[in-house]
Amino acid sequence: MAAHANTLRYWLDVDALTYPDIPSPRKRRHYTLRYSDPLPWQKTGQPLVQDHKYFVYFALVQKQVLETELFELFRTSAQPDPGGNHQRKRTGKTFLCAMEVGADGRPAIATLQLAAFSAAFASKKFGRPVSAPLVLQALKEKIANVQSDTGSGVADGAWFQQVIEFLVGELAWQPRELMATEQICIHRVPLVSAKGKPLRKPPEMDPINSFYVDDLQRISDGMAGSGACASQVQAYLDGAGGGQDRIDVTQPPVVDALLRADHFPPGRWPSKFPLFLMQQVAVNTALRTLADGGIFSVNGPPGTGKTTLLMDVIAARIVQRAEVLARYDVPEQAFGKSPVTITYPPNKGGKIYTGPSYFLDEALLDAGIVVASANNKAVENITRDLPNMDKVWPQPLQLDGQDFDYFAATAQAVLGGKTSRGDNGDEPAPDDDEAAPAGGDDDGLRCWGLISAPLGKKSNRGHVADQLGVFADNGIENMLDQLPTERLDWSRARARFADAIARVTAIQERVAAFDAALPACQSARQALAVARAALETAAGQRGQCQAALEQLDADAARLDSDLQVNLSERNQLARDWPWWRLLLAYLFNRGAHAEAGRQRAELASDYLQLRATRAANKRTQSERQAELATLQRAEQDAAALAARLEREAAALEAQLARLRAELGPAAFDPAEFAALPADQQQKALPRTNDALQRARAEVFIAGLALHQAFIKAAGKPFATSFRLALAMLSGEAHVQQHLPLIARHLWATFFLVVPVVSSTFASVARCFRDLGEGEIGLLLIDEAGQAVPSHALGAIWRARRALVVGDPLQVEPVINMDRKLDYEILKFHQASEAHQLTSYSAQHLADRANRYGAQVRQYDGSELWVGSPLRVHRRCVDPMFSVSNAIAYNNKMVFGPDPRDEEQASLARPLLGPSRWIDVTAGEFEEHFNPEEGRKALDIVIAYAQQGWCDAKDELPELYLISPFKSVAEEMQALLREHVERWADGVEDETVDDWLKSHVGTVHTFQGKESESVVFILGGKTPGARSWAATTPNIVNVAVTRAKRRLYVIGNRQAWSDTTFGARLAQAVPG
Repeated sequence: MAAHANTLRYWLDVDALTYPDIPSPRKRRHYTLRYSDPLPWQKTGQPLVQDHKYFVYFALVQKQVLETELFELFRTSAQPDPGGNHQRKRTGKTFLCAMEVGADGRPAIATLQLAAFSAAFASKKFGRPVSAPLVLQALKEKIANVQSDTGSGVADGAWFQQVIEFLVGELAWQPRELMATEQICIHRVPLVSAKGKPLRKPPEMDPINSFYVDDLQRISDGMAGSGACASQVQAYLDGAGGGQDRIDVTQPPVVDALLRADHFPPGRWPSKFPLFLMQQVAVNTALRTLADGGIFSVNGPPGTGKTTLLMDVIAARIVQRAEVLARYDVPEQAFGKSPVTITYPPNKGGKIYTGPSYFLDEALLDAGIVVASANNKAVENITRDLPNMDKVWPQPLQLDGQDFDYFAATAQAVLGGKTSRGDNGDEPAPDDDEAAPAGGDDDGLRCWGLISAPLGKKSNRGHVADQLGVFADNGIENMLDQLPTERLDWSRARARFADAIARVTAIQERVAAFDAALPACQSARQALAVARAALETAAGQRGQCQAALEQLDADAARLDSDLQVNLSERNQLARDWPWWRLLLAYLFNRGAHAEAGRQRAELASDYLQLRATRAANKRTQSERQAELATLQRAEQDAAALAARLEREAAALEAQLARLRAELGPAAFDPAEFAALPADQQQKALPRTNDALQRARAEVFIAGLALHQAFIKAAGKPFATSFRLALAMLSGEAHVQQHLPLIARHLWATFFLVVPVVSSTFASVARCFRDLGEGEIGLLLIDEAGQAVPSHALGAIWRARRALVVGDPLQVEPVINMDRKLDYEILKFHQASEAHQLTSYSAQHLADRANRYGAQVRQYDGSELWVGSPLRVHRRCVDPMFSVSNAIAYNNKMVFGPDPRDEEQASLARPLLGPSRWIDVTAGEFEEHFNPEEGRKALDIVIAYAQQGWCDAKDELPELYLISPFKSVAEEMQALLREHVERWADGVEDETVDDWLKSHVGTVHTFQGKESESVVFILGGKTPGARSWAATTPNIVNVAVTRAKRRLYVIGNRQAWSDTTFGARLAQAVPG
């Protein structure tokens, strides 16, 4: 736990050392003054009008002063950073404190904020932790005591100076030099609209510190208070579940086990095509692994269908909640009154109403889904993909033979309408943390369902609340009133959903039956083969025994014959030698007498031998006859067993054939699958067929219809909770004080209607401020390879389950922290180097925590453990696919599209011919920008415009211009502006500016995006700069995989060939 506490303090300091900028005043009146100057509210002779207040930023200091002290404190120097990925802002002004002041000059002490960097400086200076929240609390108490002792309570310059003195006393530190001529900056903030009407929600000062400081402080304080580390934080930091228990999900037996029929979730996203092999492996494994909580990661190289995978996970989670909803006989039973009574604002007649609030059943508090990312585009992509009609099949979706949508008009209003300007009427909302819009001008997006909503920053939350509310034309209550009565019938909806589940279960049971029948049939075949072999052996043994018995019979006959011959010979000898002849021979011919005796003795001996042999033969015959009987019975038994096993095998073969015919592709034979080429394996999906895919999609649709029926049948409890949830999103004052008790229930009610919400990490702390540890059901982190580990922590801490998707081999996270300084801060806090913010991403940490994954060989030969990997790439044609596959993925990716698609596309839209390298050797560099390279890129943009290869939405060239270097991107934007009439003649300036921001930039800003064509402007003045960009594959990998069809590389081919991956790029892209 101590090690984790060190890491949190280290991460907190790194974020705290991001100096706040003084916000832009926009159209507000503003003043930059000395303390000795009269302050705006001190002007005399004017009547006091409470139509405004002030945002005050004081104790101004130059960032360069702080930077000099900071690097001296840590005894280090800045590390060169050609790409600006870890570049700190060392110029401009910052401040120590900020607060609101009323029109009458009275400070609102509760609004006082302290720049967190001040505590970080004090901590380093004195070698002990200094808590910014504790310092701020002590400062507020001192100010309050002084305020109570003053007469008027109006703040003047001396008052602000005294606050700074108090602060310095608390910290025992101050900047070496505060600004003397510019000491205090004041913004006059209107509280009425341009028409003089009071704003519905008065503006509040935004937090001044890093978006992540509050969450890091909250988690750190919680650990210090409890003495324990939150389970998700612990898993994230120490890689729980990794190491020796790791399971390689690419191994065939593991894939087979993870794709068992009962591992497929009953619902799926209604897409036209099924997932590929490793996508489904990831979905199945993630859902089962995260059932009770935890962290799971997916490694998705470019174009491998990460968003498609997330859609199936989302569908499965929605169906899981539908299964819970279906348990309620009466939906109102899911709600119970809470102890909190809400006092509502006075109505137009001035009457104040109070009413109950409701708690939602515990079983439904765990179903919300939050998509978060550091990448604005990634958040926007998935938020807009989920409701997009183009992402579902069929179009429109069907339910009971009729067209089905899920609050489509509301989704269209949220995502296709104008973005809310904010909470303040004519007062523009600050563009505080996200570029992703809540909505935009109609760009052709057709919505089928309100599956997701973009939240995050305040203006987005307000926009969503407005569009879903009771007064909106397409608000949820109005949309429910427009649905057919039979659609909302609770009993019918439950029955429909149960039937849909039953259809899936029936098919999956048949798939499971095939899975059981296949090894049973194989076992039967093996048993039959063994039985047949045994029968053959028994028959052979019986035959051998019978042949031996026949031989014995022949031997017996021969012996009988030999005995007869012996008897005849003895009789003949007796006749030839009667007694008298023997006597005479004895007397007169002793030799003859001896010969006759020898013959008689020999015949007698033969007779005895033959009789003994015949007796032995008879005994053996008896034994063989008994043995033959035994072997005949054994042969009969073996024949019977073989016959039975043959019948059983035939029956199993017939069952297998019926199941195979019934299931088609869902009848999965691992041996047949293993014999397929690797690319065919990766593009297949075992144990599924069109009927099962259709049935699982119908479960999802029936589940959504069940949700609609549920929220209608839940009546007043739901309606009350949903309105309070929208008030929570809008920041309505009447609900704020109660959120610590009811926020989780209000969020769960909101998620009943909108299953998925999105936010950048920067907005998580504010958007989900009142949710605590483990109170988000499922967190989906997209493009986690681009996320700073500490920036994801607040979202992970709030999540019971976290599915982290990304690729550590794409661009690294962007963090305004010098690498050397970062390492010194890490050492100061004695944190683990495995948690260094400038070396690792959130994806790295999540992969370590995931026991399901694979070892991948990196470009330098080392092995890297990644979470469940995806393999099939569907975005880029060659040479982009082959370059990426070779330099970053050890050729493990599989090319997904049909090669004929590009042949047809080239005929229809040839562009500037095949991808190629445009070699530029001339030109003088301006930082890392070569104007000659810029002119070549400009020519391409002009050619695209002239040929009409443009985006239909804005009629501007459909291509990206990207570079490793920020200076190249900036100069390229300037060059295009200078020649705008040649490629965007007649196009509005605002549209051109938007195009330049979204189509020209550094590689780091384009991860998650794709275009038909990409112009890769290399730049790079020095060998060191080029080496920075191409010593590892990351930048080249991301750059080339933004291009779907054409890649035009512009730069010095020879100079870049001296770098590791510049050379690989030069080898692959022809000149």
